[in-house]
Amino acid sequence: MKLVTYRSKNSTQRLGFLNDSYIYDAEKTTKYVEGSGSVHVPAEMIDVLNMDGEGFQQMSKVYGLIPKLSDKIQELLEKNICFPQEQTKILLPFTPRAVICTGNNYRDHLEEKEITDDTDQKGDNIELFQKLSECVIGPYDPVAHMPELTEKLDYENELAVVIGREAWQVSEEAARECIFGYTVFNDISARDRQQSAQGCQLLGLSKNFEGCGAMGPCIVTADDFDSPPKVQLITKVNGEVRQNTNTDHMINDPAFIISYFSKFFKLKPGYVLLTGTCGGTAWSTDPEIGGIPYERSDIVRGGYLKPGDKVSCSIEGIGEIRNLIV
Repeated sequence: MKLVTYRSKNSTQRLGFLNDSYIYDAEKTTKYVEGSGSVHVPAEMIDVLNMDGEGFQQMSKVYGLIPKLSDKIQELLEKNICFPQEQTKILLPFTPRAVICTGNNYRDHLEEKEITDDTDQKGDNIELFQKLSECVIGPYDPVAHMPELTEKLDYENELAVVIGREAWQVSEEAARECIFGYTVFNDISARDRQQSAQGCQLLGLSKNFEGCGAMGPCIVTADDFDSPPKVQLITKVNGEVRQNTNTDHMINDPAFIISYFSKFFKLKPGYVLLTGTCGGTAWSTDPEIGGIPYERSDIVRGGYLKPGDKVSCSIEGIGEIRNLIV
């Protein structure tokens, strides 16, 4: 099931189902299919995460019936039950309660930082930091380039995990049951604030500033994927492929990360967990902070982002987010 938060020309912010090139209003579609208002549909995405199992199953059932409505599309359009995607604005799915991040989770990203042994990225050495959820923007919003903050603005395409059930001291198997779904996240980073010339990691301002993360375009429920997901991740800057890998190359999969972090703090519904980025970042081209741009035929090595650049991050089975640097 693909869920979006959208706004049409004549509506406020609404919860919708994304199916092919149309967005179906979740509440109106449910009433149309069910013929009554007996099925409660939350008004906002965050409330879907807190639905009981029966309510969620009813929503999933309605979503599954959408392909059968194809012969009624004109009626649905006239009744404002569905909209062509280009006639809506897809918004940030929801403001996360918290954004929990891990890093150094793909071997090719370690290699471009001249780290050849991934042993230190496992177990008790998993990296942890946070991003301010208030600074997260929507899937198509512009990102402001702030020269007073950084001259080394970088992209990081990441598979983001949406927590739907509280995880507290859970096993890896139980952690899988805590995953509501997945979305795309561009963890935009200020490298000169992150990595000093002396090699010190500084994850404060480097990861926390206005527009430091873009998320969307939809949340795809976990039942649409294998566990862990094995999907292709691609980043483009001005049409050039900069990142290209599969999530199967993660060192630590999402369930392991959730299980490990849950030993120390509760991951609650509405938390978003970033699972790290792969090789191909602009960091790799910068020897000043330890970048090693080893040769690859599947990507273009490029520098840091600048005003006018168009960045797209896509993940197979979820979709693409696109942000203009201004």
